[in-house]
Amino acid sequence: MVIAATMGVGIFALPYVVAEAGWLTSFCYLVFVIAITVQTHNWYWRVLQKAEGQRLLGLIGRHGGRVLFFIAFLSIVVGLLLVLATYLVLAGSFFNLLFPGQEKIIGVMIIWLLGSLPLLAGVRRLTILESLGALATFFILLGLFSHALWQGGQFPAVPAATANFFLPFGPLLFALAGWTALEPIYDTEERKKAGDGFRGVAWGTVLAGFFYVVFVTSIFLLTSEISSDTISSLSLWPGWERILLSFFGLLLITNAYIPIAWEVHTALEKDLYLGRWAFVVPMVVPLGLFLMGLNSFFLLVSLVGGLFLSLQYLGIVFVSSRVLVFSKKEKILATIIAFVFALAAFYEALSFLLR
Repeated sequence: MVIAATMGVGIFALPYVVAEAGWLTSFCYLVFVIAITVQTHNWYWRVLQKAEGQRLLGLIGRHGGRVLFFIAFLSIVVGLLLVLATYLVLAGSFFNLLFPGQEKIIGVMIIWLLGSLPLLAGVRRLTILESLGALATFFILLGLFSHALWQGGQFPAVPAATANFFLPFGPLLFALAGWTALEPIYDTEERKKAGDGFRGVAWGTVLAGFFYVVFVTSIFLLTSEISSDTISSLSLWPGWERILLSFFGLLLITNAYIPIAWEVHTALEKDLYLGRWAFVVPMVVPLGLFLMGLNSFFLLVSLVGGLFLSLQYLGIVFVSSRVLVFSKKEKILATIIAFVFALAAFYEALSFLLR
């Protein structure tokens, strides 16, 4: 469940991250981001055990007041809406890769309809389809890696680039952030049977990182041209390889779009009391952002990962420090992690303004 919730379209920004920042820098960031997300997830898991049914937004409002609640609400809702817009951007690229010469907007509208119809029908999750989709993406990734090894492509050495030292954090956090999966996992019968259950959550994040390494390695073995969304540089691939990668991407998008749209719907329904009209926002806003021209994939990934997800994780650290009794070491660690997320949010906001 954690792997399925974590792995998303952020995977397609990672080859470009490696190409721009270098293997060593990117790998060090990967280990670092996995470590701080797993630690933050561990704290939030312990918070859920004491929260008596409350969730992140409610806990922030309870312990931080209205101002922090409003900031958290905006970071979560706006951040998730931008994630949905990112999915639509990539859906168009995958559709164009699958059907060269066709308009991207067709693929965008198909994914938008698939993600929006469950909101209209009141269907919260399509669990069987999500599970099958997650399994299919695993086998496609395995097939892609096996083919890359069979081809025997040259593995290029990409030196570290100091000018892009801070580049990997946002995209890697976008790719590894999975805190929204903790709440439904905690509520499942599986968690009750498995006792504490956090070990599975931690390993899910680590394995997602491993799969990212496998994917990036496969792309570098198969092509020497790396674009910011990975897809744009693959137009010269053989037909079956393009089809395989397109299905891989569309499965990732479809798997993630509906649960994220429902997260927005639930937050609006319960925290802004929009009632049955809450579905309108996750239906209209992502498509509106795309049609208004917000269609730079790497810009969106960096913005969401560096700014909005950093703010969300800052909220988790804040709530954890209020609900849990931290040891002296945990207090120091929480301060360091909070500083990292705050620095990342500031850096991405400044970079966005200067673009």
